Amino acid sequence: WGAAREICSQILLLQDETRSECQIEMESAPVCLAAACTSARFPLLERGCRQSHPREIGTYTAAVQSEKSAVEADKIMLLSSDRLSIPLVARIKKAAQEKNWADALEAFRQSARPSPIQYNVMLHAADRCDRLAEAMELFEAMSHAGYPQSPSTFAPLLNLCARHGKLEDAKQLVATMHAKGIEVNSYIFSALLKAHSNADDPEGALELWRDMKAQKIPPTPQTLQAILRALSGNGDTVTMEAVMKEAGEQVQLTVSHFHSLLRACLKSNDVDRALMAMSEIRASGVSPDLPCYTMLLSILHRAGQAKQEQIDSLLRHMEAEGVERDSVFSEVLFTSSLGCDQRDALHRVQSLPRDVLERGAKVLADIEATGQELSQLTQRLAVKLREALALASPQEQQSQQSQQSQQSQEDWVKVVQPADGPGGSGTEAAYFWDRATGKTQWEPPAGPVKETVLAAAP
Repeated sequence: WGAAREICSQILLLQDETRSECQIEMESAPVCLAAACTSARFPLLERGCRQSHPREIGTYTAAVQSEKSAVEADKIMLLSSDRLSIPLVARIKKAAQEKNWADALEAFRQSARPSPIQYNVMLHAADRCDRLAEAMELFEAMSHAGYPQSPSTFAPLLNLCARHGKLEDAKQLVATMHAKGIEVNSYIFSALLKAHSNADDPEGALELWRDMKAQKIPPTPQTLQAILRALSGNGDTVTMEAVMKEAGEQVQLTVSHFHSLLRACLKSNDVDRALMAMSEIRASGVSPDLPCYTMLLSILHRAGQAKQEQIDSLLRHMEAEGVERDSVFSEVLFTSSLGCDQRDALHRVQSLPRDVLERGAKVLADIEATGQELSQLTQRLAVKLREALALASPQEQQSQQSQQSQQSQEDWVKVVQPADGPGGSGTEAAYFWDRATGKTQWEPPAGPVKETVLAAAP
């Protein structure tokens, strides 16, 4: 570093008064630019370096970044870029915000020799537009050009690898950062933790977290969220509690961090720990939000503890804290009222007790009154529920079937004794006779009377 500054000083001493710094041809341009970019004494010199050696300006990156932070690395990248490209950079940024890959690519291709900052914002656009293959091609071209790179170069690539479950590719990118002397900061750790999470590798994520601590990199809300999300997949609430307690000394816990803990409780059906988490959220000075209540209700339901009194208590807390229900919560509430899983309920609804069906129907009516749109599965269940209610209860159906079976076997005949016939009493008399069983009775039978006959003469 001292040698670089010495070279710059010698060039300034040797320059002719009639010549501009911008006109100096320097064989050691990369070394000079390394010093010039970080010193206010050489603003014209660094511009001359950039114009004279456009394809060599990245060779000093490792030397600079071994001394400077990521902020300085981004500053060097900006200084290494042609200022005439700034309008195109703005267009690419705008296209990235709109997730318009075609517009971003069109703006990028308008430069015959894209600058380092253009490559960086294109990588950001690729991240926003979920273009993993294109991002890797851009990174390869940028590296081939020898352009300087910074943590902001690698962050979009790591985000894409994490999103697509490319854990090994993400690890290779971080190894490249180490090889180039580029600082691996908390944002990079956060992206790599997400890659472990999406690859279902909680053990690897925990090892990375410990490596981050060993490197004295303080946790941030983002890195804490990433490690908790990675650990929640296997329901390891014990390890998660230890991580939260440790990080809580440096990071203010938020309700989002507790979301991951509740997700782990849902995975392990840990009702007690979920209820404790709700108390801890309130103790931290914030109120549980809708995702917290939705997960708690799901935990109670899955554990078979969603009793009506617990549901009523949960709803009272929500109302007191001003938490409004959405369709997701309402569907969980509807399923909980039936006491079984949605898909299971589709097959069992006809056999559910009538009081359960009526309770579910009431919850369903309340949901429909809010105008919330329900999923197709819930709509199918609602139709079956109403069909079941339209029928008699299972006991009533069984009784009716028994009566119908009995009536189908009966053969009732009305036997009439004429009023004036032999042995008549002056008034007509009749009784009912079941020819199938021989049973007789004065009252009309419940089943049909198939025939009327006159009583035989004595």
